[in-house]
Amino acid sequence: MTELSLITATKSLIDNRDSSAVAADADGDIEEVLKYIQGATGVFFEQADVPVTISVPDAATDVFDLTAANTRYIVRNLRLKAANPGVNTLTVSLQELINDGETVVDTFTIDATNWNDYHSLMDMFGVPHITGDNIRVYCTYSVAGPITVTGQYQYAKTNV
Repeated sequence: MTELSLITATKSLIDNRDSSAVAADADGDIEEVLKYIQGATGVFFEQADVPVTISVPDAATDVFDLTAANTRYIVRNLRLKAANPGVNTLTVSLQELINDGETVVDTFTIDATNWNDYHSLMDMFGVPHITGDNIRVYCTYSVAGPITVTGQYQYAKTNV
């Protein structure tokens, strides 16, 4: 069944849901539509919100590392807040796959001037969402820690 015929069948089922003529074939069409949706490339499936509470020493500590094989991700609504770092700094880094190599593409610093705020993707990296096959956000503290980072993010994924 092609994408257009699936859309047409779905529209017909919705428009004629009380019609006995459609009811006879409805089960088969619904099954085909569900098979298409479940295996569709490009259809992102929402995951449960993920709370973040991490203790960051002076080494890189993942907020998330979305790198499963044959999976594409879209991350939305990341919010992070750090405990007061005093005179030190916490660096939040965004790493993506660029030309088949994991590359840090942007960083954001949390220090004594902005630690009391929850920072969004727009605040930290200037983007409303992050998409890709290999996405990692991690924190590094400028001295021996730990420092606590809290927050939350939402993401969706699909098979590629």
